Amino acid sequence: YKTPGLEAAAAADGSADAAAAAAKIRKDAEAAAALNAGPVVSPGTPFIAKGPVNGADASNSLVTFQARKSTSLIVRGADGSVYFSRILSAGEAYRAPNIKGVSVETSDPAAVDVYVTGRLKGAMTSPTASLSSFLP
Repeated sequence: YKTPGLEAAAAADGSADAAAAAAKIRKDAEAAAALNAGPVVSPGTPFIAKGPVNGADASNSLVTFQARKSTSLIVRGADGSVYFSRILSAGEAYRAPNIKGVSVETSDPAAVDVYVTGRLKGAMTSPTASLSSFLP
């Protein structure tokens, strides 16, 4: 690993050229991060599969969870039994079964978009939630 800008600063003996080189590297890194973040979607946007879709059939599910970036997703039944446990890759999705008492847990709520009846409701707001909390 090389610290961004360190090589340019050493070559320029800490001059203004080094500061300009470090600023360019930082700007390029920010631009790359913005590209990797993906497009911003607004509530109401329809669900589009961007990877494998796990879980129930679309006809047996009202809520779909889709990962924006790699994150864990654990889905439990009312009795605590695990229905699904996996690290989802970016774009991968899970359709929750339409069963009472189901709960979901993730390591990064901001990384999981929630779709209700095929429309984006928004990102998860807490690491754990009951499936019924997403329904109207």
